[in-house]
Amino acid sequence: MLRCLSTQTTTTNRTPMRMASTSSIYLSGLYPIRFSPFDLRHYLFRREPKTILNRIQKNLEIPNDIRIKNLFPRYIDGGAIIEIENLIIKDDRDEKTFKKKEFELLDLLLKKFDRVEHFIPWWMGGVKCKAYIVKGKPWLEDLDHFPNRIIHIGFEQGPELSQEDLYNLIRPFGRIKSIEILNSKESTNKIAKITLDKTRTATIIRNCLHGYKFNSTILRISYAPRIKSNIFKNWITSHPRIFLPFLVLFLGGISYTFFNPIRTFFIKSKLSGTFDFHQYQLVNWIEKETLNKLSFLTSIDKDENSDNDLGASIVEKERIDALEQLSGWISGLPETFVVVSGPKGSGKSALVEETIQARKNVMRVDCEKICKGGINERSRVTVLAKEIGYFPYFGFLGTINHLIDIGSVGLIGQKAGFESSIESEIRQTLDLAEIALANVAERISKKERLSITADHLSEKEQSLNVVGADGGYGEIPVVVLKGFYTKKASKDDYLWDELADWASRLIEKKIAHVIFISENVGIGKPLSKALSSRAMNLIHLTDASPDSALQYIARQMSRPEDRMMILNPNNACLISKLGGRLTELEKLIEKIQAGIALEVAVEEIVVRSMMEIKKKCVKDGESGEGGKWTREQVWELVRALDEKDELKWHSTVVDMFNGDESVLYALEDTDLITIVHRDIGGSVIRIGKPVYRSAIRRLLTEDITFTAYQDRLLYLKKLKKVEDEINQKIEELIELAKLFPFIDSIGSNSSWSLGLTNGKLPVEIRWKIKKVLQRLKVLESEVDRWEGAVEEAKRKLKG
Repeated sequence: MLRCLSTQTTTTNRTPMRMASTSSIYLSGLYPIRFSPFDLRHYLFRREPKTILNRIQKNLEIPNDIRIKNLFPRYIDGGAIIEIENLIIKDDRDEKTFKKKEFELLDLLLKKFDRVEHFIPWWMGGVKCKAYIVKGKPWLEDLDHFPNRIIHIGFEQGPELSQEDLYNLIRPFGRIKSIEILNSKESTNKIAKITLDKTRTATIIRNCLHGYKFNSTILRISYAPRIKSNIFKNWITSHPRIFLPFLVLFLGGISYTFFNPIRTFFIKSKLSGTFDFHQYQLVNWIEKETLNKLSFLTSIDKDENSDNDLGASIVEKERIDALEQLSGWISGLPETFVVVSGPKGSGKSALVEETIQARKNVMRVDCEKICKGGINERSRVTVLAKEIGYFPYFGFLGTINHLIDIGSVGLIGQKAGFESSIESEIRQTLDLAEIALANVAERISKKERLSITADHLSEKEQSLNVVGADGGYGEIPVVVLKGFYTKKASKDDYLWDELADWASRLIEKKIAHVIFISENVGIGKPLSKALSSRAMNLIHLTDASPDSALQYIARQMSRPEDRMMILNPNNACLISKLGGRLTELEKLIEKIQAGIALEVAVEEIVVRSMMEIKKKCVKDGESGEGGKWTREQVWELVRALDEKDELKWHSTVVDMFNGDESVLYALEDTDLITIVHRDIGGSVIRIGKPVYRSAIRRLLTEDITFTAYQDRLLYLKKLKKVEDEINQKIEELIELAKLFPFIDSIGSNSSWSLGLTNGKLPVEIRWKIKKVLQRLKVLESEVDRWEGAVEEAKRKLKG
């Protein structure tokens, strides 16, 4: 829609004694200026023209000679054009007098408009309303031509104006920063580029001077188009050395001030079990009254009277003593590490859980889950964050930061420092967990001090109690690191060191008790470095002896006849096949309580273990960490463990696995073997489970076909290895023979590449040939041995 306003004079029939003159006034400050399509402020203060007119007429005393005809809002420019009519006495026909009176009326009106109060508040960009006389013919359009403090002035039907003329014409509206006369791209005429101090000044000039005729030149005013490329973006790309470090500090500040309190809250929530519904009595009552009553499996009540007759078994006594000892260590202030070690299945975790089940503030960290938590080291940090309740954790930012650092090398010649090492990320995560634990410990300390004051304890007692009375120690946080220093400890040294250092800080600052659960007897290596000044409290759980295992199983039986059956000397040999591992004993108890005969229950457990071993032997395999083994290596190791209770670590690695330690660590992951690290005497390799020894013995003696087949594969591999070495020795002899020329006759003088020999081989060469021939003789006997073994295995296969 195109509309133009002009100033004109007409004669009205309504008042014959007066003349009517139409003029326009631009009122600035009615609306907020729109700077982009996304600027929505004008919707909040978009009043209708009729409302504005009523407000103006109500608040202003408009002279009788002036009448407001219409109002045209300019929402984008933040103002409105008001069309007025001046009524002047007809007798005043002198043109100069007429113009003078018209100017006086407009000047009076402008002063009245200056007294109009704010239409929009100051905090939304509101300014005081101000009125200006419209000298030109404004273009009333609603295009998305958004204001800019830079305007372009085109010249039509006349010469371009000089800088002095433009300055005198525009300066009354506001301060001018610069005036430039440029060549126009659209035509041969020049244009003026004027930079103003404020954007609102540009809107006033465009509405008041557009279409204004200066001498013979008509002015066409438009806003300069905004530069598409962002100035801020250009500055960033031009100054990466300044921006990138600043961005690092800014993001770090955001993370510290906004996300860290949220993460601390979630860590505290996991520590206290806020989101664990079983902490609430209502949930437990509903579960008891619904799910438990609908269960078809009811537990068999034990005969407590017969328990007293039998007395506690040795296994239970050991567990009770360990339980009391562990409870005593964590009942006071944190003093040192508590380490619970033992083979897999010995009940370490159950012992710790029974000790801490009544405590409120417990943090459990599964270190084995962290080690196996992902395909790379960075994913382990994600698992660690989940274990301690560190939320939110933006693991994907590690990849983005890595790409930014790579790009920054090309921009500024060095890394920007966005990417952090795995050690620093783990340290940052654990530091925040330490802060959360410290907050909980401090809250408990304040609570107990208030309790002490209320109970009027003596001054001596108050000086001895740092955290609180004896009853208050039960609320001190407990951190349980399960599976610490597990399996391939050498590859995860950085993880164990960071966790150990973190735990030592918790102990030294009296923040929390720390309990380590590990099946690796070498756990003292990382812990001694972190807390070398104090001795550790150690509990080591072992497999039960045959007599202890019998007593333990008998105590778990609910019927007297079952107990007598277990304690029967004739069944002791049968139960001893399972060994003393607690997991196998629990399986046997479950089967007997389910009504399965003792012989059948033991048979099922042994057969299942035998099938597990066969499964590991029938094909090559690898672990998630890259350790690979062949079926022949596993079978040779199984046969060696059948002959000996334990194997020397170094000799086994060299003889069976060609020095590759990763294979043994991978087999340890499958529970086939257990590696026991010793500080003195070297490490040893033992069977993974005691029941595996009975399973291996039975496999070798009863499953003749499977054993013969695996033996044949192993012997063929041994035979091939010997034959390859024989070929290697023969090649050495051939290479030695090439050193000598052809000898015409026996005893003639001859020479070789290193000098005269006088018909005899050098002493050094004779020594080398002798050694090679001796080795060939040994290898010949080994070939005969392995060929015979292969034939024997074939014979067994044929039956």
